Amino acid sequence: MAINSEEDLKKIGQNMDGDFVLNDDITLTSDWTPLGMDGDSTKPFTGTFDGQGHTISGLNVSKSDKISVGLFAVNSGTIQDVNIVAEEILGSSSVGAVAGSNEAAGTLLNVHVTAEGVRGQSNVGGLVGTNRGNVSRCSADTTVTVTATQGVGGFAGDNSGVIEESWAVTGINVDQQQSTNLDVGGFVGSNQNSGTIRNCYVIARDTIAGLFNVGGFASLNQYGSTIENCYAVTTDKIQCSDTVSAGVAVNENGTIKNCYAVSTAAVGSGEFQKVEESALKGTLPQGFDASVWTAAEGEYPQLANNPQA
Repeated sequence: MAINSEEDLKKIGQNMDGDFVLNDDITLTSDWTPLGMDGDSTKPFTGTFDGQGHTISGLNVSKSDKISVGLFAVNSGTIQDVNIVAEEILGSSSVGAVAGSNEAAGTLLNVHVTAEGVRGQSNVGGLVGTNRGNVSRCSADTTVTVTATQGVGGFAGDNSGVIEESWAVTGINVDQQQSTNLDVGGFVGSNQNSGTIRNCYVIARDTIAGLFNVGGFASLNQYGSTIENCYAVTTDKIQCSDTVSAGVAVNENGTIKNCYAVSTAAVGSGEFQKVEESALKGTLPQGFDASVWTAAEGEYPQLANNPQA
């Protein structure tokens, strides 16, 4: 089914298992209700959405008391080849520009987000709040704000699925008056329950802040999860009063391999290797595959199939 207008886009909510193709750029003109959200209930998207490289701009969602908030509420289908420009995404838990939750059957492929603000209380990410599915060759250029509790990342709040060949440029703010702000990571808040993140990076544009368990790349990596072939550039932008790391704040029964951090913060034992800018710029560090990564003089490594614009 062809999508040519804002009204066409809204109609996806009436056919959540359909196949849709975006034929043109769309600018949204009114506050958005996440596709699949109906009052306090949500229906997952199980179809396909092909953006064909077009852009959906003007996304503004204000659902401060709702779970699973984004362009789509919950994705169990395939969303691909679309750019999203958001003004502000506001929800309670599982909040992200593309989808609040990407479930085990869900795929996000070649989806790129620019957002002025993504805000929520827990599991808040620039691209997706909670990921249990597959995310590949996506990006998030966002500022993320968490107002309470836990689980915030520039790309994803919580991951137990697979994220690969993706990047984030971000800043993360918290309400310092809330004593429970914890599990904050530049790329992902928590990577757990056999989650895998490979060939990804984060560059901190603004402060990455929290009260407890703040990591330049991730707050937590645990329960059989893996982070490999990744890097984080945070320089002096990490702020935390307790348990801070340039890479991963807490690594419990997780695997970290070939990962690097450029930061003034310390790194924990056996996790990200702290390096100077010169060790990453213009070269590929140990473990980085030249078929996946590229190196240009004076630049940090870029993903060959998902270069930073």
